[in-house]
Parts: sequence; structure tokens; C-alpha cells
Amino acid sequence: MWRIETPPQPAVVKFDGEIDEHFVPDALKEIESPIILDLRSVERVTSAGIVRWLSFVKKCGSRLTLRACSPQVVGSMNMLRDFLGECRVESVVVPMYCPVCHVESFPVYSSGKLRAAYQDTSLLRHLLAQQCTKCKVTLAVDASLDDYFSFFAYARLPREQVEG
Repeated sequence: MWRIETPPQPAVVKFDGEIDEHFVPDALKEIESPIILDLRSVERVTSAGIVRWLSFVKKCGSRLTLRACSPQVVGSMNMLRDFLGECRVESVVVPMYCPVCHVESFPVYSSGKLRAAYQDTSLLRHLLAQQCTKCKVTLAVDASLDDYFSFFAYARLPREQVEG
């Protein structure tokens, strides 16, 4: 499902659901300005969806920026380099959990900050450190840091994150 949140310059569009064989970004055809696509609510990415996604990303080119990429989207970004095309990655959702009370958390982190810390594991862990809202224990990342952020080897960031 598509929801266009703001007027053009850039248009902020939220996508909920699955990127699958039914993924048809018709709602974006009329938008000529840059597009920020919020993907935090993407629950699944299928192989048929990847085929449709690749066509969509190719048509959008560099005017597309991805925001709050869900763990499912990040997994696809890591598996298939072409998944990003020429678009930029503004931020990603990092899956976290409490090792004591098992509460899950899905905070969004800036790609610029993560990429800067990516090569230094202790710096990355410091950046990701958050306390559980229930029991105040430090949350653990529910993924291998090296694997989860491997897309940084080739991902493009928004200009302000590269320069700032």
C-alpha cells in the first residue's frame, strides 16, 4: 500500500506490506521530483518482488532515496548489489532485543553515522547502544554486525550524510 505523505520536493512516500509479485509502484509514476521512500513497514521481500523492484529502481535512478529500510529490505540489499541501483540509503532499521526480558525494538539509524562506525566494531556497538524500556538492560543487535551492514561496501548515501 502506498501513502504519499508530503508534497513534492522531495515527495515522502511510505510503503507498507510486501515487495512481491503484486508490487506495482503506479502511485509514483506522476511524481517527477526526488522521492524519499520509507520502507520501515516492509514485512517481506520475495524473489518475484525483487524482479519488480529492480525495474522500479532502474526507472527512478538517482532521484530515489530509501529511508528506514526494514530488516527484510536490508537483507535484500546485502544479497543483491543491484537491489539499490542508483538510489541512496538515508537510514536503516536495526533489529534489537533485550536478552533479559525479550522485548524487541526496531530503532532507525542514519546510514551516514553507521557507515562511519562500520569499520570499528567497538564504535559501532557504542553507536547502537540502547537500553531496554522495560528492564533497562542494554539491548542486543539481533543480527551479525558484519553481515547486516555489509551493503555499506557499495551503498550510496544522501549527499548531506557524505559531506556532513
